[in-house]
Amino acid sequence: MNLICADVSFKLMMQIMAIMGMWVAMIGGVTTGALTALETNFDFSTFELGWIVVSFDVGAVIAATPCGYLGAHNPPRWIGAGFLLGAAAVFLFGCVSNLVLFTITQAFAGAGATIIWILGCIHIDNNVQCKAVASDYTGWLMCLAPFGVIAGLMLAGGFLGECSASSEGTNDCTNMSLVPSSAPDAAPEVLSCDQWRWPFWILGCCLAPWGLWFFFSKRHYPTPKNATCCGTIEYLPEGEWNHVHGDGLKSFADFCQGVKCLCSNPRFILINLGSIIHMFQATGLIAFGPRYIEKQLCVKRSMASLLTGTLIPMISFGTYMGGYIPKRMGWGVGHSRKSMLMMATTILIAAPFFVVAFAVDNLGLFLVLVCLALTLMFVMMAPAVTSVQRVVPVEYRGLAVGMQSFLSRVLGAIP
Repeated sequence: MNLICADVSFKLMMQIMAIMGMWVAMIGGVTTGALTALETNFDFSTFELGWIVVSFDVGAVIAATPCGYLGAHNPPRWIGAGFLLGAAAVFLFGCVSNLVLFTITQAFAGAGATIIWILGCIHIDNNVQCKAVASDYTGWLMCLAPFGVIAGLMLAGGFLGECSASSEGTNDCTNMSLVPSSAPDAAPEVLSCDQWRWPFWILGCCLAPWGLWFFFSKRHYPTPKNATCCGTIEYLPEGEWNHVHGDGLKSFADFCQGVKCLCSNPRFILINLGSIIHMFQATGLIAFGPRYIEKQLCVKRSMASLLTGTLIPMISFGTYMGGYIPKRMGWGVGHSRKSMLMMATTILIAAPFFVVAFAVDNLGLFLVLVCLALTLMFVMMAPAVTSVQRVVPVEYRGLAVGMQSFLSRVLGAIP
C-alpha cells in the first residue's frame, strides 16, 4: 500500500511539474495581448511599451543566478515563492496606471517566472530515480510553454474584444471616456476601458494556489522500490540528499567558488554556447519573422502574424522530441557527451535550413524550411538543461542552471 501511495504521489508531482510551464508562459501571453490596450488607454509610445516588455527579461536576468544557487537546497519552497511572487506581480499589474509601476511589476513577474523555470528543472531531476527520464519530464515542462503563450493571448484577446465591442456602441458608458477631438486644445483621442485588467487579475488568482501547493509540498518524493528504470540509477536516500544539498543559505565565498568552478569547466561552457546560439536564433525569428514575411513575401500583416503563430506547434514538437530521445536511448548520468553531441548535430543541421529559407521567394517553401529548422533547433532545449546538471558537481547544479538562464538571455535573447 505504501508503494502504491508513493507511486501516485510521485507521478502526480511530475504531472503537475510538466503542466506548470504552460501557466508560467501565460504571463508573457497576457502581457503581449494587452499592449494595444496599454497604448490606447495611457497613450504610451512604442519606446515606453518596449520598456514594459523588456523589464520582464531584466527581472529574469537579475534573479536567475542567485535564486538558482540559493534555491537548490529546497526547490519546492522556492518554486512556491516564485509562483506567489509572479501571482502578486501579475495581479498588481492589472491595478496600476503608471509606466514606472508597470515596469516594476513586470520585472517582479519575470523574476518569479525564472525562479519557477530554473528550480522546476532541479526539482524534477531530484525526484526521478532514472536520470534518463529527467529529460522527458523536462521536455514536457518546456513543450507546453508555447501553448501557455497562446492561452494568454486568447485570454487577453477575449476581454479586449469585449472592450472594442463596447466602444463601438455608445460613448457614455461608465467605464469609458472619449475626449472629443474637435474641442479646442483637446488631447489626442484616447479611449479608456478597464476590461484589459481582468486577464491579469484572473491569472494572478489562478497562479496563487499553485504557489501555495509547492510552498508546502515535500522536496523529495519517495520512488517505489520496484520501479523499472533505464540507464544509470542515481537515487539519493533522504539523509544523503540533505547532506549534499544542505539546509541553509550558503556563503558568498562558496558562491564565488562555484562560479569559478563552472567557468573553468569546458563542457559547461560548450553547452551554454549552444544555448546562446539557440536563444539568439529563436528570438530573432519570433521578433522579425512576421515583418520578413510581410515585406519580402508580400503577405498581409494579419496573415503574416497568423503564419508565424502556426510555427508554435513545431517548436513544441521539437522540444518534446529533445526530451524523449534521451529517455528512449537510456542516456542517464554517464551519457552527457552523447547529449552534447546530439545538441551540436541539431544546431549544425538546422543552420542551413535557416539560410536557405531566407533566400527563397516562395511562401510555402519558406514555411516548410522554417518548420524543419525550428523542429531541429528546439530538440536541444531539454538536453541542454539536463546535461548542464550532469557535467558540474551536484552542489552547483542550481547555480549552473541559473547561469545558463542568465547567459542565454543576456547574450542570446536580449541582443
